[in-house]
Amino acid sequence: MAKNATRAKLARLNPSATAAMADDPPIWMRAPELERGTHCTILVNGAAVSGIEGECLATALAASGRLILGTSPSGRARGMLCLMGACQQCVALVDGQRRTTCMVAVREGMQVRLEDGDLS
Repeated sequence: MAKNATRAKLARLNPSATAAMADDPPIWMRAPELERGTHCTILVNGAAVSGIEGECLATALAASGRLILGTSPSGRARGMLCLMGACQQCVALVDGQRRTTCMVAVREGMQVRLEDGDLS
């Protein structure tokens, strides 16, 4: 396997390893040549984050650098895993409701709360 492919695979398996691979491009980024929809702003824990209306919320969070979406009650990092709503690893409060971020489409003004532990 080529050096860059090995680094990319390691980074996918261990996002914290990306800090040690500063010379590699980011894993999650939007291709600037693709326009898929209207750019919008969502609020994530009170901070403005750019998104594209209709894209998966988990993707928008990853593109903004938020790969860790919270922690489990035992303290383990949680983030995107299955990207089809089955695993519950990407759960956040979206407009006050507990939702899997991989199953929610981004829209203007959406309010998202990422939190450690229980999201009740």
